[in-house]
Amino acid sequence: MKSWLAFSMVLAAFFVEMAELSLGAFEKHLTKVSATIYTEHILLKSERRNYAKISNANDDVLPML
Repeated sequence: MKSWLAFSMVLAAFFVEMAELSLGAFEKHLTKVSATIYTEHILLKSERRNYAKISNANDDVLPML
């Protein structure tokens, strides 16, 4: 009986450790994804700003034509 109890405790500890490792890997993945999304957001903001500058420059030139 004691051997089954010891075995089940070792097995439970193994599953807890695997769950913690899985959650750690998932957390690392989410951090990477959120960093990528944030980077894309900054790049899009920069592109919009550049487009607005070009658009404003074109507006200044068009009336002269």
